[in-house]
Amino acid sequence: MPAWYAEWMRFLGVDYGRKRIGLALSDATGMLARPWKTIAAQGAADAIARTLATEIELLRCEPDGIGAVVV
Repeated sequence: MPAWYAEWMRFLGVDYGRKRIGLALSDATGMLARPWKTIAAQGAADAIARTLATEIELLRCEPDGIGAVVV
């Protein structure tokens, strides 16, 4: 691991659109990301927020976890 990295961590990128919310997940270095999932941006805002929060919690519980969410 490079000296300037405090630790390896993955990032979740959130791209909010009118029809869909795109989620991209980085590798452990935080340097490369790829599309991961989409969430429908239809319905009540609180329901969409709960769905997004559930996805974040699932990632957080994985062994390599998630370091940050980037919107």
